[in-house]
Amino acid sequence: MLDDGSRLRIHAGGPHEHLSELYLFAMDRPDRRLDHPHLGGAARLAGLRFAGREHARWRERIERWLGRSDAVGEVALRFEPGEHPGVAVTPTFRVAAGACSVALATGAIELAD
Repeated sequence: MLDDGSRLRIHAGGPHEHLSELYLFAMDRPDRRLDHPHLGGAARLAGLRFAGREHARWRERIERWLGRSDAVGEVALRFEPGEHPGVAVTPTFRVAAGACSVALATGAIELAD
């Protein structure tokens, strides 16, 4: 329970190896209300792309941990080969302000309208 009395559901997959480069978890609230609605955030997570040499390994893990590897709720999951020696995760968010990409040290955050 959160301080306001609402229920927070956390779905965690694993077990993850100690010091794993990626830890998978999903949080879901039935009313989809953010913790800080006064900040005006309107982005919705639409997809996660796992790209790298270990993309197939992560697809298998997620399938085993969550029972499927195509989506978590409304969030689509994609697995692709890539240059990263492990896996780099690129989230795609739906936003009203227009599409763009924000580069990170490894991968990017994609904003799509």
